Amino acid sequence: KYFVYEYREVMEALKEDGFDESEAKEVCRALSITPSGNFEGKNIVRNETLREYEWWPRVKEVLKAIRKERTYPFIDEKIITSWNAMMIKSLFIASEIEKERLKYAVESLEALLELMYVDGVLHHSTLAGNRPKIEAFLEDFAYLCDALLQAYQTTLDEKWLSMAHELAQKAIELFYEDGKWYFSRGEFPTEADISDTGYPASSAVMTNVLFTLASLVGEDFDQKAFKTLEYNSIKIVKQPMWHATFVRAALRYIHEDIVVKSLPNRLEKAKETLLEAKFPFKLIKSEITPEYLLCNRHSCFAACKSVDELREVLQGL
Repeated sequence: KYFVYEYREVMEALKEDGFDESEAKEVCRALSITPSGNFEGKNIVRNETLREYEWWPRVKEVLKAIRKERTYPFIDEKIITSWNAMMIKSLFIASEIEKERLKYAVESLEALLELMYVDGVLHHSTLAGNRPKIEAFLEDFAYLCDALLQAYQTTLDEKWLSMAHELAQKAIELFYEDGKWYFSRGEFPTEADISDTGYPASSAVMTNVLFTLASLVGEDFDQKAFKTLEYNSIKIVKQPMWHATFVRAALRYIHEDIVVKSLPNRLEKAKETLLEAKFPFKLIKSEITPEYLLCNRHSCFAACKSVDELREVLQGL
């Protein structure tokens, strides 16, 4: 109701603004506004030719004046940890191409943690300006850990890796049970969905998070990730298209991540080479070594002195 227009009301408003009959009809024709409508009997304004009309600034004000009399649409002001984390991860990825995005990514991540991670407790959602009360579900831990690990891959700031490690441990304590993940563990425990629907399944995202942490910090994260794959293996194998995020995790288990370790300034020089490499499961880790060390979860298998040498090894994977 807010965004669509009736032909009659637009014609009358244009005439009141000084357009004659033929001019008003031409404007409506150019903007796909018709008596029968182009959407459920009314009209969505469309400039399908993409021409720049001289009258457009004036007509835009006429249309805005019509809309001003209507009730503005409801705006959902909830702040949801998982959804914010998805967007923040995207900003960190985008900053690899457009450096100015990094500022927004870091500021957003810091703001989200300050608001939703209170006194060591992660929360699910709150209204803008309010203190959060609903404690986090698995999806909040999964997507926030995923964003934190991307933040580390982009900036090599150890605090993001440390935070991801901390939150993953909490998620395991709260929601993990011998390969099975729960979405929530309140009065009525709910087992986490494993299929990708509107967005990737939180249990699958968490499994990939654990493989990343296993590659970067070790411990037994990979064992818990494998147990999750094992627990859900029949469904994943039978319907891989519904479980794409779990399929990725399975491929990571089979092929293993390659972690390139070196000093931060040397890793920065190698980023373009790493992006070009076809092997899909690559990570970087800051480490005090003058060389580029290539490692899997178990050991390091190559040492390269230059970016060119690193490129050759990556091409052979």
